[in-house]
Amino acid sequence: MNLRIDHRHMRFRISSAELTTLCQNGVLSQPILLPKRRVLDIRIIARKQPCSLLLYCSDDCVELRAQPDALRKLRLSLPSVEGLSAVQEVDEGKVLKLDLEVDIRTQK
Repeated sequence: MNLRIDHRHMRFRISSAELTTLCQNGVLSQPILLPKRRVLDIRIIARKQPCSLLLYCSDDCVELRAQPDALRKLRLSLPSVEGLSAVQEVDEGKVLKLDLEVDIRTQK
């Protein structure tokens, strides 16, 4: 899993194997060790919700929630350069663009 953070944009990129795992198990998780024995957990979770992608953050977790049906459709469309995208309001009038992409370059 790869996470890119830019101004008002977060892009999660996973391999096709990780997409398969996400569809089968409902979760991908990647812990990142931080100073003072802290851990930041980066997760992608399959969860029923009204929008295709939704970001949730806490002190020790960044969680991208994705609709299970949208994940299955994405998996069936591979290899494709298309992914899942959404825009989430983070503050009055300010939005964050979210993308979930599958890196098709790693396909064998």
